[in-house]
Amino acid sequence: MVIVTREAMLERLRPYMPLLLGSVNAGWTCWEKKVAGAYKSPTARLRANAVHDAVAEKLEASIRRVPGLRFSRKYDRAWLHIGTDLVIEIHKLDDESVAMRNQTEFAELLHTQQLSNGLGAVTVLTLGYTFDEFGSKLRDVLVVYSIDGKLDFAIDLVNEVGATPEQLPARPPKTNRKERIKAKPGVKTTKKPDGGTGNES
Repeated sequence: MVIVTREAMLERLRPYMPLLLGSVNAGWTCWEKKVAGAYKSPTARLRANAVHDAVAEKLEASIRRVPGLRFSRKYDRAWLHIGTDLVIEIHKLDDESVAMRNQTEFAELLHTQQLSNGLGAVTVLTLGYTFDEFGSKLRDVLVVYSIDGKLDFAIDLVNEVGATPEQLPARPPKTNRKERIKAKPGVKTTKKPDGGTGNES
């Protein structure tokens, strides 16, 4: 089995962290603004499926033309491939920060880190997220590595990237070029009959 360390994964994932974080935030925003309101009492299962699908769609769109990255859908799962030996799945995480997978034979391969691509062992990471106790807010966005159902390490994307898209300062509003032209000190600006401005000295 390949030895996987947090330090090595930090180095490898760092160029893609804003993309990963942005995809989860976009998926949650899609749920909040486009899906949740269509249901009187949305279930936890509906929320989990809707957020997962929205995150996957955003991630797939975001990595196009990014060298070294590939997106695929196999075994009813969405996968982000980084090179040939690293894949990232998308999942809601449980209270122990471990992916909440359905119990299947294939899931057991992921659970025990025994996935192979025919060329060698493949490391499986999870792009995961947790909600608050009411399911009304996105709480954590993590990349985690677990084995045999136990968390080995987690990378907090909000801490690593420094800010979520919602926390980034808004761009200043665009201004009309004429409005940016300031009159010289002591010069009064007057309106021209045609709606323009002129300097009155």
